[in-house]
Amino acid sequence: MALDEKERAIFRLILEKMKVQILKRKNSAYRTVVESTKHLREQVNDEGERSEVNSRLAVSIGLNETFGQVLQKIEDAFERINRGVFGDCAGCDWPIPLARLVVVPYEGLCVECKSSEELVSGAAISGLAGKFEFEE
Repeated sequence: MALDEKERAIFRLILEKMKVQILKRKNSAYRTVVESTKHLREQVNDEGERSEVNSRLAVSIGLNETFGQVLQKIEDAFERINRGVFGDCAGCDWPIPLARLVVVPYEGLCVECKSSEELVSGAAISGLAGKFEFEE
């Protein structure tokens, strides 16, 4: 499914808007990390409050990482648009269905290849569990 110039322009606009939204969210998560860290150092003495702030901090750090990964995928999608391969699966070279591109325009894999990737990475992670010895 080769996208025409008009379709590529539409997806470029969608991706640009997504990028702005994700950058705002990433900045907000970063501010939460900075504020929570400062609050922990300066004002938290109670264990319950410390636990709450640590939880907020962990969530914000995770969100910041996730937003960073999505931003990288958006940059990769811009590159695919420029190369004229946007809409083609990077795994199997088959066209990515338009419905999928509308939902996750930054994803470069079709559903089948993405599922396979997740299975392989999940198997790799679960394979690591056998490499560690756990003390009882």
